[in-house]
Amino acid sequence: MGENEAALGHLIRARTWFDGVIAVSATGAGIELGLFETLREKGEATAEELAAALDLDPHAVNVWAMTLVHHGLLEPAGVGHVALAEGAGQLVGEPRTPFYLAPLFEFYHRFLGTDFTELPRFFREGEPRPPRRHGLALVRNIAAQTLAMHEIFAGSLLAELPEIAGPLAAGGLLLDAGCGAAGLGVRLCDQLPAARYLGIDLDEVSVAEATERIAAAGLSGRARAEAAALDSLPQGCADAATFFLSLHEFPLEARLPSLVAVRRVLKPGHWLLILEEYYPATPLEALEERARSAIQFQYEELLWGSHLITRAGLNRLLREAGFTEITWRPMLGGNLELVLARVL
Repeated sequence: MGENEAALGHLIRARTWFDGVIAVSATGAGIELGLFETLREKGEATAEELAAALDLDPHAVNVWAMTLVHHGLLEPAGVGHVALAEGAGQLVGEPRTPFYLAPLFEFYHRFLGTDFTELPRFFREGEPRPPRRHGLALVRNIAAQTLAMHEIFAGSLLAELPEIAGPLAAGGLLLDAGCGAAGLGVRLCDQLPAARYLGIDLDEVSVAEATERIAAAGLSGRARAEAAALDSLPQGCADAATFFLSLHEFPLEARLPSLVAVRRVLKPGHWLLILEEYYPATPLEALEERARSAIQFQYEELLWGSHLITRAGLNRLLREAGFTEITWRPMLGGNLELVLARVL
C-alpha cells in the first residue's frame, strides 16, 4: 500500500470519528431535553410539535431530528414526521434492557465534554481534576451506568461463584471497597436475603447517596456505607471483599496498602474478588480487540487521575499484598474476567 492509499484509509476513519462525535452529542441532548421520551409518548411527530411540547427552539429541534434520522436512531414517519427507529427505544429509554445506553450518552455529553477540554492542561502539568467536582450528578450517572452490570452479576453469583456466594448467603459480610452509590450492595442483598454488606468510599457525596439508596430499598438493617479508611476496619470481619471497577481509582501509592488492609479484614481462607478493565502492557497489545474497552476507559478517566492496571501488574500487586492463591476466572460466558485472591 502506498502512502496516499494509507492516508485515504486514515481519512475515511477520521470521518467516522467526526460522525460519532455529532451522533453522541445529538443523542445526549435528546436524552437531557426529553426529546426521545416525548417522541415515544407521541409515537411520531414533526419537529415543530416536539419543540412546542417541550418549549424548545423549532429550528434546533429540526436539526436534531434530521441529524439522528441520518444516523439511524430516528426514522421518517410520513411527510415531515419522525419516529424512533426500531429498537432505538431500548437504547435510550428502557433501563432494564441490556441495550440501554442513555447514562453513557449522558456521561459523554454532560461530563466528558467538559473534561476533554482540560486535557491539554493535564498533559502539561500532570495535575488531575478528581471526578468529585462533578458532584452528585456524576455519582448518580455512574450508578445508572453500572445498574445492569450489578444486577447481572448479583443474579449469577450463586451459580458461577459459589465460593463467594455461599458464605454470603449464610449471613456473611461483603466488604465493597470504593462502593460509590452501593448499587452492588443493594442488588446483592436483594438476591441473597441473609447477606450483609459494608460499602467503603472516601467520597462523602457517594456515601450519602449510598445510604439513601440502601434505606430506600429497606436494607438498612443489614447494609450500610461509610466514609472510612480500609485500615480502620476490624481484622477478620469480612466473609468476602471486592474492588468492583474501583481499584483503578485508588492512587498508585495507596493500592498496596489498600490491598493489605483488605487481606487483613478478610477471614482466613475467604476470597477477594476484583473486576477491572486491564490495560495493555505494550503497543502491540493495544492493537488487540480485547484492549478496546480498557483503552476507552482509561482515556475517559485520564483527567481524574485514574491509572488502569495490567494483568501482570495486578498479579504482582496481589502477591506483594500477601495473597497466596490467585485465580483468573471467566464469568457470564467469558464476557467478564474476574480475579479471585485469598490467603490459605
